[in-house]
Amino acid sequence: MLERKLRHLAYHDKLTGLGNRDLFNEEMHLLLNSLEQGQAQRGSVLFLDLDGFKQVNDTLGHDAGDEILIETARRIRVCLRERDVAYRFGGDEFVIILSSIKDINDSVVVSERILSSVAEPFILRSKVKTAGSRVSVGVSIGVAIIPDHGRTLEEATKSADIAMYCSKEDGKNRYT
Repeated sequence: MLERKLRHLAYHDKLTGLGNRDLFNEEMHLLLNSLEQGQAQRGSVLFLDLDGFKQVNDTLGHDAGDEILIETARRIRVCLRERDVAYRFGGDEFVIILSSIKDINDSVVVSERILSSVAEPFILRSKVKTAGSRVSVGVSIGVAIIPDHGRTLEEATKSADIAMYCSKEDGKNRYT
């Protein structure tokens, strides 16, 4: 029981409850091994960065920012299939592993669901001063298909990260 609790604390983000970077690295290695052994044909990594999040923190405070992060994590989870996993890398960066995708369209469908879900206004509840405020943010998403865009952890994550920055440069609130 204690060991399980300690493992959870070591591998999960305290604020959102999502897995952290260490858990992502572990689970990416498992996915890469299953692809290498022919147990799965393709996977996908999605890098997400919230658009306009810094402005929320700067104008409404970190409590409001925390609410946005918690609700974003919840919205992301709802957009995923049961076997897919979301992680928070810190700040307003999230990463998703889609395992066993049939084709690229699986990643597109999930990306479009996330764009639509995050686009819904957030209604703040925590602080009396900002309670009831409606806040909107967007999300830029970078998609890398494994093994097409990388056969190693480093290659796949770098490809997804570059794609996410392309989304930002192309106007934000989109996937690349």
